[in-house]
Amino acid sequence: MKGFLKSFFASFLGVFAALIFMGLFIMVIVSAIGSLSDDKPEIKENSILQIRLAKEIVDHAVDNPFENFDFQSFDMKSQIGLDDVLSSLDNASVDPKIKGIFLDISGLNAGMATIMEVRKAIDAFKESGKFIYAYSEGYSQFGYYLASAADEVHLYPEGEMDLKGLYMEMAMLKNMLNKVGVEAQVFRGPDNKYKSAAEALMYDKMSPENREQMQRLLDVVWEDWLTTVSNSRNISVDQLEAFADSILIREPQDAVKYGLVDKLSFRDEVMELLMAAVEVEKKDDLNMVSLAKYSKVPRVEVEGEEKPYKIKNKIGVIYASGNIVSGSGEQGQMGSASIVKAIEAAEKDTTVKAIVMRVNSGGGSALASDVMWRAAQKAKETKPFVVSMGDVAASGGYYISCGADMIFADENTITGSIGVIGIIPNMQELMTEKVGINFDVVRTNEQSDFLSVMRPARENESDIINESITRVYDTFISKVSEGRGIEAALVDSFARGRVWIGRDALERNLVDSLGGLDDAISAAAKLASLDNYKLRVFPKDKDPFQALMEGFNAQAHAYFGTKMFGDDFVYVEKIKSLREIQGIQMRLPYEMIIK
Repeated sequence: MKGFLKSFFASFLGVFAALIFMGLFIMVIVSAIGSLSDDKPEIKENSILQIRLAKEIVDHAVDNPFENFDFQSFDMKSQIGLDDVLSSLDNASVDPKIKGIFLDISGLNAGMATIMEVRKAIDAFKESGKFIYAYSEGYSQFGYYLASAADEVHLYPEGEMDLKGLYMEMAMLKNMLNKVGVEAQVFRGPDNKYKSAAEALMYDKMSPENREQMQRLLDVVWEDWLTTVSNSRNISVDQLEAFADSILIREPQDAVKYGLVDKLSFRDEVMELLMAAVEVEKKDDLNMVSLAKYSKVPRVEVEGEEKPYKIKNKIGVIYASGNIVSGSGEQGQMGSASIVKAIEAAEKDTTVKAIVMRVNSGGGSALASDVMWRAAQKAKETKPFVVSMGDVAASGGYYISCGADMIFADENTITGSIGVIGIIPNMQELMTEKVGINFDVVRTNEQSDFLSVMRPARENESDIINESITRVYDTFISKVSEGRGIEAALVDSFARGRVWIGRDALERNLVDSLGGLDDAISAAAKLASLDNYKLRVFPKDKDPFQALMEGFNAQAHAYFGTKMFGDDFVYVEKIKSLREIQGIQMRLPYEMIIK
């Protein structure tokens, strides 16, 4: 009887817990479905646009709550779309209901090229004559890069300000692989000395060539930071360098003393300044509009512009982001099948008069890259095809871009990396000595087990792989030569796997102009002889249920992996990615973090 009651109550509690879980799950789904409403928010007179950029900024945020649902916390982990940020700032500049901007800098999660585009949009808004106030409890260097555009910069009285210059870290995995018994057999072809995608697997420190190119990237980004802040705050570049070298901003008062911050203020004091700016006396009368809300506001009608509903012509914008793979791809991947489908849809749409492809990728599969390149070339035959490069459009990301009618890159875009590698993991030691599993082989032909990962590569296999890499590299060079109108020998001289920052890429004719997504769209409109147009985004958002299931699977994998391996799970994933690599690759380094 005692055992029966114990089992009964255990089962009852299990069912009760499951019902609570299902109830919460249904509540979240109902709430998410409600957020899909097409109702346009109403903006009150005398409003202030509040811009907080603590969430991840991506090129295009999917307007589907299921795709951004966190199954671990039962919360929405929504992203911010760069396209929404740019369009909102442009709209606010002509919206009579928006009197100014409150830059609420509580964090920043974006690449440097993305941050530069946001900064340029803020500068353009400033030309409207409306006010901009910035506030933070602690400014990171990139956060301050944005805040310095404001009319007034405020810092919490006990806050912090980071100003020490930039540095870059690469996670070198060679010793870790040695410990677990995995050898990364890397093939880079002839003279691809700058192709650093596999260096993390080969060495315990950067090669001289990689250090050279990484130093150049850092120097250009830092130079832009110094110049921009110097112009905004009227502080010389030499002074800013001295602040960083000596870490002179050690106390909040130092930021005011050296002219980086206008005043140390509590948040409520900044709210009072905003109230005065819009001439209201009570805090309850202060109308603050979030970026998420304002991004859903229709474009303000400006006198002289054609009514939006009368505009029939469109420019198709294709968002191509993530690691390049064959097939449809998963979250965070650029699947060749999905992008080809998007390109073909934009090509066949008779209302779409030009195509802009926004590329944000460090590369991946060479085969998948070629498949997308071909689709872009076919579309280019029927309508203008322009590429806009985001934070990174290198290696395979550059491959799919090089044949466009025009290529735009930001000054701090990382591009180039025209080179090819092959990586074949040798897991023999891991399996035989660490795990205790031996593999025996039966084959019909001499090379039936070609490229087996359970043994070292044979000499003839290495020769075959290097031949393939050389062939793909030559193809890469010829397509860049043809697409950019540059002699193949000259392309080869600045290829060899080297990455270039946007400014340097322009000097070598790898891109046509420096500019962001809006600049690329304007150029596409000009090529198509369009004065008025609307934008249509490709590919279409995923079906809500599909996004729900994919999100659940991905987060369940991450949750249990983290539970088992803790912080080391990221390295387990890297070893797993070695096993999953198929075919020849066009890639950037595994980890490249600027701080």
